[in-house]
Amino acid sequence: MRLMLQGGVLSCWSFCLLILPIVSKAQSTEEKIGTLERRVDSLLRQAPSAEYFLKVVNLIRWDSRILTSIPSISPVRIAETRNIAHAISSPFGGRIHPIFHTQHAHSGIDIPGKERDTIYAAGSGVVAAIGVDDKLGGFIRIQHDYGLVSVYGHMRKALCQAEDTVRIGEPIGLMGSTGNSTGTHLHYSVKFRETFTDPIPFCYLMFDYLKRVSSVPWMIRQDNGG
Repeated sequence: MRLMLQGGVLSCWSFCLLILPIVSKAQSTEEKIGTLERRVDSLLRQAPSAEYFLKVVNLIRWDSRILTSIPSISPVRIAETRNIAHAISSPFGGRIHPIFHTQHAHSGIDIPGKERDTIYAAGSGVVAAIGVDDKLGGFIRIQHDYGLVSVYGHMRKALCQAEDTVRIGEPIGLMGSTGNSTGTHLHYSVKFRETFTDPIPFCYLMFDYLKRVSSVPWMIRQDNGG
């Protein structure tokens, strides 16, 4: 397992090899599920990179609790979630700064919108900080599980307070154009263990999970209780 963690290589087959050997045939169904959940939790906490972390998460098909405890939805409402990659005005990574016109590393993505558009918590967590920054303007930072942090910048107003516990999809602020900004938008960042990573793959996690669940008839609750 150590070599796989260092290499960051994880396939469905190797995932099974990692979690199945620790399940005893003598265990009850509930005990087996509990053992698997603990094993998956351990893999996530040992993930050496955001890419490895996402691979583990995408192999989990039975438990949405992990997804709700990490950034897993878009922080703004978009007509079609799958188009968020096309809706952003500035991507993650290297770019020319729109104000200073110099090359720099963009720590997140910029999502344009209208003044006072609602901004939502991308995952459940604790509000670690709320403040005003020269660059980010009004911002909120949320601490999630597994060493993940989401950051929301250029906000007009915060709808929560520091140390609040927020739930995924809960309104946390209003979009604005504070700080170093050329127009109304949300600067959205995700940090994995103190390192900024591309937020876009995280925006699709819950979408993909719900899509998988809805494709399995026995996992859909029927109105008649069947």
